[in-house]
Amino acid sequence: SEGIFLLYSGEEARLVFHDRPEVVSLLPMSEVCEGIDIEGVRWPLRDVVLERRFPWAISNEAVGDSVTARCREGVCAVYWRR
Repeated sequence: SEGIFLLYSGEEARLVFHDRPEVVSLLPMSEVCEGIDIEGVRWPLRDVVLERRFPWAISNEAVGDSVTARCREGVCAVYWRR
């Protein structure tokens, strides 16, 4: 089972899982995404810039039953797979 949703400029989302996902990835949909945060994962990010041409924020791991992601500027996809 997998899912994806988009975070637009200024949005924050908290995902609560019944079964912890194997993978949580952030995929920039706009050329540049600024102010990206993700918590509740093995490798948290705080106020980073993601560029579509360098998608380095993939294959993270959830450490609990929830993940919180924020996008200050741009459009960023949050993808998970169980």
